[in-house]
Amino acid sequence: MRICKICNRGTNDYESFSYRDRAIYLCNLCSDKIMNYICNEEEERLETMRKIAAALTD
Repeated sequence: MRICKICNRGTNDYESFSYRDRAIYLCNLCSDKIMNYICNEEEERLETMRKIAAALTD
């Protein structure tokens, strides 16, 4: 079980994103909400998540 960096809920359904050898975890619900709001294409989604991971780990 991981804790979502955004909503702080514990979940087994999560996405993991790494930046500078550090990982953050977002529950699928928060991840989907963010991605549907920001972008539509998978490649754009991955780049956006890298940026979010960078912001949350700094």
